[in-house]
Amino acid sequence: MIALEKILLMSLSAALVVAVAGPYPAAANATPGGSALMEGLAQMRPRLQTPSGSVISVKGGEVFIAKTSPGQAVPAGMRFSIVRDKEQLFHPVTREKLGTITEPVGDVKTLSDDGKIIKCAIVSGKEKIKPGDYIGVPQAPTVVAVMFFIPPGYPEQAALRSSAINELSNWRGLAVAPPMAVERLIFDRGIADAAQWLKDGANRSAAAATLGARYALAISVKTEKGRELVDIVLYSLDSGEALERYAGMAGQEASQAVETRETKKPVAAPVIIPAPTAPEIKPAPKEVSTGTGFKSVTLARLDGKLTALWGGDIDADGVTDTLAGLDNKVILLHMTSAGTLEKAWEHEAGRRLMITGFAVGDHDGDGVPEIYVNALADGAARSFVMEKKGGVYAPTIETRNMLFYAGSDGRLYGQRQRADLGLEDKILLLTRSGAGFIEKPFANLPGGANLSGLAFSDMDGDGAIDMAGFDGGKNFAYFSSALNSWVKVPGQFGGSEMAIKLPDAGELPQYFEIQPQVAPAGMSGEFAVIIAAQNVHSLYYITAAPVYGKSRVHYLVNGGLGYEIKFSTPITDGVIFAMAPVQGKPGHTLAGKTETHVTGPDKSELILYTAGE
Repeated sequence: MIALEKILLMSLSAALVVAVAGPYPAAANATPGGSALMEGLAQMRPRLQTPSGSVISVKGGEVFIAKTSPGQAVPAGMRFSIVRDKEQLFHPVTREKLGTITEPVGDVKTLSDDGKIIKCAIVSGKEKIKPGDYIGVPQAPTVVAVMFFIPPGYPEQAALRSSAINELSNWRGLAVAPPMAVERLIFDRGIADAAQWLKDGANRSAAAATLGARYALAISVKTEKGRELVDIVLYSLDSGEALERYAGMAGQEASQAVETRETKKPVAAPVIIPAPTAPEIKPAPKEVSTGTGFKSVTLARLDGKLTALWGGDIDADGVTDTLAGLDNKVILLHMTSAGTLEKAWEHEAGRRLMITGFAVGDHDGDGVPEIYVNALADGAARSFVMEKKGGVYAPTIETRNMLFYAGSDGRLYGQRQRADLGLEDKILLLTRSGAGFIEKPFANLPGGANLSGLAFSDMDGDGAIDMAGFDGGKNFAYFSSALNSWVKVPGQFGGSEMAIKLPDAGELPQYFEIQPQVAPAGMSGEFAVIIAAQNVHSLYYITAAPVYGKSRVHYLVNGGLGYEIKFSTPITDGVIFAMAPVQGKPGHTLAGKTETHVTGPDKSELILYTAGE
């Protein structure tokens, strides 16, 4: 990859990966409560986002920056980069402006902020920083914990939550504390009134330490006499002071703003990853055509949530194997001579863990591939390495802040998790060294784009490894080594919120954001091919009915002018949590589709898609 680490984008609005609101914000904003929520958040924005600003003077070792947009008072000691425009990027055919390549010229540390001028000390780049340069990305974003107090049964509850989180995530220099961790704190501490609870300094310290947050944003929504009442309060976790408040009302009597009060203790279910039942591998139907250019065959039906996949010949016996992450278990499925799958072995990783991904390869040079397992516990990375000892795979190395990725070039890549449970922008090239790793910088993700669901493959057909991922708006983007720039793919892919039933949760489903999935399918004679899953709006009927989402699969081809959808499957029931190319078999892709039910266990299908056959 050519000089990828030099690609920094000014902000999400100017990025090559442009955030587009997903299905939930659109649905939420169409309701009176959603409109009031967006109005209230807009009022909070100047208090929370990092302001933009331009250098107006450099004197000695100090820089003076004039604010060019509203934002929070920058605290003393905050460090951020100073950047300069280097080149405008345009699509080679349409001439659409794709973004700006910037170059960092220095780093500064805030000394004071009087509301108009930010005074900073130069940390590096004293000879380079000049008037006209501007604020880049803060080294550490400001973290806000969003605390929802919404009564059970409130309509469009998931839409409101998702809308608020997506809106805040797009603000400059702001990161949202993991929603699952916040819900866990609310439940564990029995928080019914944020203002009362935050009066206690010990509570504030616990929240700041647990969530890595500087602020708490309490959002209360309820219906009263046909009116939707929205109350939003921004609290400092340092002092407990209410910094900003919005009280809004929408509905038949919404003629004036009113203040709302939370009168009932919110019901929040404990965030516990369920221990799944043993997988039931049932006979699968014959291969069928989707009528869209895909052929698919259901290889197995399993009880549980299929959250991670890998396909290939792990034991070098000439037969394709499948690694499956089924809730908190790692399972190896082996293809028999009769063409059916049987379970070779399984490893239970622990009740609170959720398996989220695999990277497989011989990276220690002993001739036997290792299994690098990504796992999460309440949003925190708890990944581990499994190695074959005495003929049996077992965990040998545990990591607490690393996610692993396998590249199509056979190399192992890594991404560290920050203390606030967000992911660092720096991508590492990992080399095994005994029981640890030698880390070398590989590339930086575009600042502020919040890319996830990463894949490392040749995305543009030039033979060099590229990197791809999704942003918070479900937009797919990849770094093209041929163009030496980030390129966005038109359309929306990836995930949507999904209602998931957990043990001891009473009658309420818990909502989680599904990570988008992409499986580079290798070369097909038409440059590069990717197969991407798209999960669409989930449906919540009544407590006794199943809660499920829908999904479809897209086949995209890069013919030299960028990716476009060549064909797609129909939208069907079930959510795709995992996808993986079958190693050594171009055009073959595994997908795990799960239907989640309020009553009874989750039901999953392991599906093999083939294209162009």
